[in-house]
Amino acid sequence: MIQPVLTFVEANLRHEDWHNRDAAVSAFGAIMEGPEDKVIEPIVKQALPVIIKMMEDPVIHVKDSTAYALGRITEACSEAIDPVIHLPILIQSLFEGLISSPKMAGSCCWALMNLAERFSGEIGCQLNPLTPHFNESITRLLQVTERPDADNQLRTAAYEVLNTFVQNAANESLPAVASLSDVIIKRLESTIPLQTQVVSVEDKITLEEMQTSLCTVLLAIIQRLEKEIMPQADRIMAVLLQILSSAGAKSSVPDAIFATVSSLANALEEAFAKYMEAFSPYLYNALGNQEEPGLCSMAIGLVSDITRSMGPPCQPYCDTFMNYLLNNLRVRCFLHNISIRPPLIFPYPSPLSFLAMDIEYCKTSCLSINQSTALANQFKPAILQCFGDIAGAIGGHFETYLSVVAQVLQQAAGVQASPDGSYEMFDYVISLREGIMDAWGGIIGSMKAGGKSKFCH
Repeated sequence: MIQPVLTFVEANLRHEDWHNRDAAVSAFGAIMEGPEDKVIEPIVKQALPVIIKMMEDPVIHVKDSTAYALGRITEACSEAIDPVIHLPILIQSLFEGLISSPKMAGSCCWALMNLAERFSGEIGCQLNPLTPHFNESITRLLQVTERPDADNQLRTAAYEVLNTFVQNAANESLPAVASLSDVIIKRLESTIPLQTQVVSVEDKITLEEMQTSLCTVLLAIIQRLEKEIMPQADRIMAVLLQILSSAGAKSSVPDAIFATVSSLANALEEAFAKYMEAFSPYLYNALGNQEEPGLCSMAIGLVSDITRSMGPPCQPYCDTFMNYLLNNLRVRCFLHNISIRPPLIFPYPSPLSFLAMDIEYCKTSCLSINQSTALANQFKPAILQCFGDIAGAIGGHFETYLSVVAQVLQQAAGVQASPDGSYEMFDYVISLREGIMDAWGGIIGSMKAGGKSKFCH
């Protein structure tokens, strides 16, 4: 296909009729994926200056198709892009296209994200090819998100590019990332008064998308700065808690906030303990939220992150964590006879076998089989892994929970997939066994570290 397409492209790329130019540049983008690199790279290197120049075409349709072609090039044939010859003018043309028309936002942002990932360099490098363009790129992206005519799609796309640039920033750009954190926090703070001004579904969607985008960028900043984010930690938690306190049911924002809190806990480690008293009620509510499985699942992962990060200081919260985790096994997976409410009282009767839960209950439940299986499969492996993380954090104090957790793990180990079972069931059993191993690994280590080695027999 290459030669016929190139013949067509060469004949029409500079054609007077914009339809021909549009078709030619679209055709060139379409052959990026498929041919071997050694075949397509010389072609791209030769054509790239002409393609970039087409971003100045007077017809918006041609410019949009050109941006799409550049996205294809940056994704499938980025090795052909010379960081000295091509990169400066390519970045400039993509930003000009992004600013010129919202219609081109998707393609321009896609290409910019591809460039950020392609030229990120080695992990922890001091400089990369994007470093000379980093500060200006951040400034232009922030300007795009503030444009009066920017719709949700353009704003979200620009924040996604900003997120990618931060993730792939070289060490020399970290001061700029630190400065960006102040801008993003201020923007998050400015969304709080807007929550009282929502009067329509459209307003709600716009606000939630903005808060989600800002949280995603903030998460990337925290991950990139690590402990250097500590001076901003109080402001970050304050604004996140304010947003959580007013987030409505079925809102998508708590998911983004929990992910951001997770990254902050990982960065601060034991220092995150100062925020737990204020944050824990929101985490407990999410753990017990049976109506939103996605949020509950994220909360389970967040418990793992927080306990691993904080270590022993998380112990005062572990009784409640264990209550909710075991209760989620009972509610979601119908581990009858483990109805747990604070304070914990042990031992508990042996739970029903996981095999009975997974197969027999799903046959008779008033819920659909697919729904029951999906919920069970979603929660159980993560909860078992979480047991191991809690044990690793609090050491010998996990003895309080050992009896009932051991029963759960023993029953879980009996789950098997039948030879004629579905691939989903095989994957589930594998993930369940991984969870069992993670749990026992954490428990055995904690018992030994806490001088409770006799429990390991």
